[in-house]
Amino acid sequence: MVLAQLWGAMPALPREIPRYTKELRQLWDDRGRPTLPDADAARHDALVDARHNLARWRAMTAR
Repeated sequence: MVLAQLWGAMPALPREIPRYTKELRQLWDDRGRPTLPDADAARHDALVDARHNLARWRAMTAR
């Protein structure tokens, strides 16, 4: 994100720089795309989204 700020707004980024990060998505791909918990209805709430991402991470890293 710090690197991206050098160009200002996201549309101003050179095409070579990704416009999003893939931490959980990358892990999901690496783990063979396991089934993940469904999101709650209260989407777009930062705390709800963070809890959902934690649940997704736990589902992908459970052994």
